[in-house]
Amino acid sequence: MPVMFLLLAGSLRSMDPSLEESSATCGSGNASTMLRITFPLMLPASAAAMIYSFINAVEAFEIPALIGMPVKIYVFATQIYLAMHQSPPDYGVSAALGTTVLAITAVGTLSYLRILRKSERYVTVTGKGYRPRPIDLGKWKYLATVFLFSFLLLDVILPMLALIWASLLPFYQVPSLKAFQTVSLSSYFSAWQYPGVLNALKNSLFLAVLGGVITMLLAAVISWIVVRSRVPGRRLLDFLAFAPLATPGIVLGMALVFLYLTLPLPIYGTLWILLIAFVTKHLPWATRNTNAGLLQIHKELEEASEASGASWLQTFRRVLVPLLVPAFAAGFLYIFSHIIRDISLAILLYSPKSNLLAVVIWELWQAGTIAQVGAMSVMLVLILGLFTFVGRKYLTRIAIS
Repeated sequence: MPVMFLLLAGSLRSMDPSLEESSATCGSGNASTMLRITFPLMLPASAAAMIYSFINAVEAFEIPALIGMPVKIYVFATQIYLAMHQSPPDYGVSAALGTTVLAITAVGTLSYLRILRKSERYVTVTGKGYRPRPIDLGKWKYLATVFLFSFLLLDVILPMLALIWASLLPFYQVPSLKAFQTVSLSSYFSAWQYPGVLNALKNSLFLAVLGGVITMLLAAVISWIVVRSRVPGRRLLDFLAFAPLATPGIVLGMALVFLYLTLPLPIYGTLWILLIAFVTKHLPWATRNTNAGLLQIHKELEEASEASGASWLQTFRRVLVPLLVPAFAAGFLYIFSHIIRDISLAILLYSPKSNLLAVVIWELWQAGTIAQVGAMSVMLVLILGLFTFVGRKYLTRIAIS
C-alpha cells in the first residue's frame, strides 16, 4: 500500500482539476467523475503501481524468509537463498529461477510500454495556470475515516505495539501482569553494544541519501529520453532500466559478486559496490515514477523555454525539474527508506567495514536475541518515521505552493 500511495499521490498532486470541474458542471457526481475522468488520467501511474506491486511480490525475500521458511513455505526468493546457502552452493539453480522471474515480468513491461505510446492522452499540466482543489466526500467521509483507522490499527499500530513489547522483555512472552514485571530498557542499551552497529548505521544513512539522489537524477534523464525524445532505441533503454526490478535482490547481488571479482576494479567489499547495487535495484521504480510525472507535463513548456533561447540543460533544470519535484521527492523518500532496510542485496555484498543496519538486525535474529532485534527494529522504524514525516510535510508544502 505505501508504494501505491507514493506512486499515485505524486500524479494526483500534478493533475489539472479543470477536466473534473467540467465534468461536475455537466452534472456528474464525484463517483462518475472519478470513474470517467480521474482514473483514466491516472492510468500511467496506476499501471506502474500495479506492475511494480506484482513484481515486488514475486521477488520479495525478507517476509517470506522470516515467516515462510520456518514452516517450509517457500517462494522464488527463498528457494534462491537456500540454493545459494546449501553445500556446495547451486548458483545455476539460483540464476535459472531469477531468469524465470524476468520472463514473467517481461509481459507486464510490454503492456506498460503500450500505454506510454499514447502519452498525449494523459497530459494534464500545460502552459495554462491552475490550482488543484480538494473534493468534499460528504457523508462518505465517516465511512472513509473508519476504514482508514481500522487499516492503521490492524496493519501498523498493533504490529508496532507487539514489536515494542518484544523489545522490552528479556525473552518474548505473551502479555500478562507477570510479564509486565520484567519490562526494562536494557535491550536498547545492549543492542548498541553489538560490534559495528554504529558504523553500520552510518553506512546505511550514507548509502540511503547518496543512492536516493543518484537514482532519481539518473531516472529523470532516462525518462526524458524515453518519453520526450525520438532517440532510436529509447524503448530498449526503458526496458533495460526496468529489467533489474525482475531480478531478485539475491540474484542481483550474486551477479555483482561475480562481475566485480572478475573486473580489475577494487570495489568488492566496499560501500561502492553496495551503492551500485542499490541504484541498479531501485532505478526501475524511479523511472516508472518519473515517466508518470513527465507524461503529465505538456511539451509546450519546453518549447517555450527553447524558443526563449534556453539550452536543453537549462530547460531541464529550470522547467522540468521544478515541475517534477513532487514525483522526485516521493521517489527519494521511497528509495531512502528501502535502502536502509534492504537485506536481500546487502547480505551477499557487505563486509565488516561496509556492514549495514539491516544486516545487523538479521544477524541478531539469526542468533535468537529477540529483545535486541526488537530494540534495533524499533529504533530503525523511528528513524524512518521521522524522515518520512518531515518529507511528507515538505511534499505538502510543495503541492500547496
